[in-house]
Amino acid sequence: MKQPTVFRQSRRAAIERSLLRLFDILLAVSVLVILSPLLLLALPGTRWVQTPMRGRHGRLFGLLSLVVPTGKRGLVLRVMGVDTLPLVLNILAGDMAWVGPRALRPTETVPEPFATARLAVKPGLFSLWRLRQLTLIDFASEWETDLEQIQGQSFGGDIALLLRNLLASFYGKPVTAAGDSPLLIDTLRVSSVTLDDTLALIERKLAAPAQDFLQLCFVNPDCVNIARRNARYRNIVNRAGLVVPDGIGMRIAGNILQTPFRQNVNGTDLFPRLCARLAGSGARLFLLGGQPGVAAATAGWIAQHYPHLAIAGTHHGYYDKAAEAEVLADIRASKADVLLVAMGAPQQEIWIDQHGRDCGVQVAMGVGGLFDFYAGRIPRAPLWLRELGLEWSWRLYQEPARLWRRYLVGNVSFLLAVWLQRWLGSLDMRQLAAEPTAPPTGQSSRRALVLVTSASSTDWPLQSDMTPVLLPLGDRPLLYRTMESLAGLGCHQVDVFASQELSGIRSLLGSGERWGLQIKLHGVRDDDDGWRRMALTPLASDEQVWVHRADHWLPAAALKDAAHDVLWCQADEHGKLQWSGWARSGRRNLANCLASCRNNEPAAAALSTLLAAPLHDSPYRYDSAVAMLAAQQRWLTRPAGRFELLAEQGAGIRVAASARIEAGAVLTAPVEIGDGAFVAASARVGPFVVLGTGTRIEAGVTIENSLVADGVCLKGAMQIGAAVVTGAGLYHCAHRVWLPAGCTGNLLAPAAAPAPAAVDLTERLLALLMLAAAALPVLLLKMAGLAGDFAQRVYPQLPAVLRGRRALIGVGNPATIPESIKAAGWSEQLQQAPQGLITPREALAVRDPDAAAWADVHWLLHHSWPQRLRLLRAYMRSVCLS
Repeated sequence: MKQPTVFRQSRRAAIERSLLRLFDILLAVSVLVILSPLLLLALPGTRWVQTPMRGRHGRLFGLLSLVVPTGKRGLVLRVMGVDTLPLVLNILAGDMAWVGPRALRPTETVPEPFATARLAVKPGLFSLWRLRQLTLIDFASEWETDLEQIQGQSFGGDIALLLRNLLASFYGKPVTAAGDSPLLIDTLRVSSVTLDDTLALIERKLAAPAQDFLQLCFVNPDCVNIARRNARYRNIVNRAGLVVPDGIGMRIAGNILQTPFRQNVNGTDLFPRLCARLAGSGARLFLLGGQPGVAAATAGWIAQHYPHLAIAGTHHGYYDKAAEAEVLADIRASKADVLLVAMGAPQQEIWIDQHGRDCGVQVAMGVGGLFDFYAGRIPRAPLWLRELGLEWSWRLYQEPARLWRRYLVGNVSFLLAVWLQRWLGSLDMRQLAAEPTAPPTGQSSRRALVLVTSASSTDWPLQSDMTPVLLPLGDRPLLYRTMESLAGLGCHQVDVFASQELSGIRSLLGSGERWGLQIKLHGVRDDDDGWRRMALTPLASDEQVWVHRADHWLPAAALKDAAHDVLWCQADEHGKLQWSGWARSGRRNLANCLASCRNNEPAAAALSTLLAAPLHDSPYRYDSAVAMLAAQQRWLTRPAGRFELLAEQGAGIRVAASARIEAGAVLTAPVEIGDGAFVAASARVGPFVVLGTGTRIEAGVTIENSLVADGVCLKGAMQIGAAVVTGAGLYHCAHRVWLPAGCTGNLLAPAAAPAPAAVDLTERLLALLMLAAAALPVLLLKMAGLAGDFAQRVYPQLPAVLRGRRALIGVGNPATIPESIKAAGWSEQLQQAPQGLITPREALAVRDPDAAAWADVHWLLHHSWPQRLRLLRAYMRSVCLS
């Protein structure tokens, strides 16, 4: 006879309970056996307590624990969990289980309709509610979650739940309290709110007046990584109405920074609850984004599950720029209240910031790939993976080629940044690093034309091999700051016209993603060609464009966008209006605008159609080396401002967190030291010095009133002042001379250095070696008609070195000494020094007479044999290459 179904189910349930009880006993005994030595060591000085708790069917029992002593020993015992170890005895006694809802206090009541089921099971140490608290997905109430666990209870399910609890314990303890103020995660401020708090705020916004607009941003580790390099996106998120944490990475970041978040408020879990809240309220929802058909399929899911929710409309996200006006018009015509934009970060947040208020909606949020989940295009991770905080691994499994860098590289980068923030201090200043947006009062200009010119002054030498705008102003290159200003002024597209150092400009700017810009680099032959190409740029009839010369910089806040066509000007010492490097024009006046800018003096024809707007602050200029140093001094003496990225180590001394300053180094304010820089002990830096990214100032170097470009290393006993130093060499503003790399030391004043001997024995031996080794090569070169400077000039005079009549390595002919050398007091030393066959000017290929004389001065101070051999090697290399 077949047994009734109810009987079979009750029998199966009895077997399950027996198995679970056996499991509880075996595991409890194992834990006691393994940890009993630890418990015995902890007993001296501790006492047992029993806390009354309610168990199965409401029966009271005493929950066992240890009260450990205060002090370091007690702290260690609490950290190891020894104080809670006795509750294993409660499990052996049958009062508790390993897996089950938490034990209740005697005064605690369970609301209906959960009380009957909740009190019918043993309390446990590990529960589904605890697991979801650990990973911040405790969206339902505790009683609802307990009921879900009880209804799905089984032997295998409890074992799996126990294992998931143990694995999730690595995330820390359940969050029972969290701060209400936003937490700074790297460069983004993220609010510690729950999913219910977020839904309540959306409802309040929808009940507010129609002009009240809320942008909601979900921030995950990838968003933080994007914000670190994209100033425009960073600004948008930081001024959004609500920014919520999304993903287990934010839970880990909160733990590292010792300010945990309350919940993982991700868009995928918020979406169905939002639909439930809005259903029947009269609010209308518009879905924008995803591939064609995906938004419509998501609307179908909403209609099936929430038929009383009004769908205002849908549109895919793969439309071209020409169709954008039509899309905006559709959203406005739909009378939507809530707009969901699924374009991925940072595009969706930038789109909402640019168009959200124009769409007529009250709430807009970027939801990433949410539509793909609810349209059925991509399955979401199983619940057990989400409970472990491993939903990202499911996404990586689905699309490894597209997402491996985001998760495997990006997550490591994110955690490293958060750890650095924890141990190196708050990075609150980075949040202020980007350009503040100047609120436009007229029509916004979305496009900019930027001309990268060579320095207009003759004091910036072409031999420097460095475009001035790539040199730093403070801790960032001048061209970098220009892009920050343009992003702050509302630009989207930037055309850069450059005639030099295109590879360096391309490396710095990239595609413009870090500023939220679309940058296109145009190579031009010269400045004239650049102005001509700018004039030929096609513009729409109503389009406004920014015109900028890159060697003049102003923060966006200094440019008041008050007129459609304007030149920002300043009067020079003669009262003439000079262009500041910034202008704004439409197509009608662009020719006049460019003509005035090209001549650097607003012409009468231009002023008749363009407004000459005065500047309240002069621009930072990089059109000459002297102007660069003046700009650096002005930058260093500014009040602590919104562009500060460096930590203040003392009054006027700002140092990047990644820079290393050895003990014994002397820093004299004002000074700024960039990322990755190194200053050795006994080096002296300042005042008025800016060290770029990755610079090295070795022991014995003294530098003041100077700018050092990125990646430059200065070493040896040298004194540098009033100079611009690049990787190729140094321009000395006081002497107005360019010196190649290797000739940059002790140029402030003559030093009491012993003059080199005319010819010593070592030079004679070296000359003899060169005579013997080069005889055959010189003969062959002369026969082939390829004899160069060494074969024609140096080799025939080597016997004179052997006889002591000529130095092998020495200064050049001092017959004509430049005025800069005389003014600095070096003429007498040069005249007394021995003349050489090989001189620094030949070895370093210095053509300028002043620079050649200063190279000789440098050799006088550094005429050791290592320096002589370096010069000889440089000369032989130049001979071989020629």
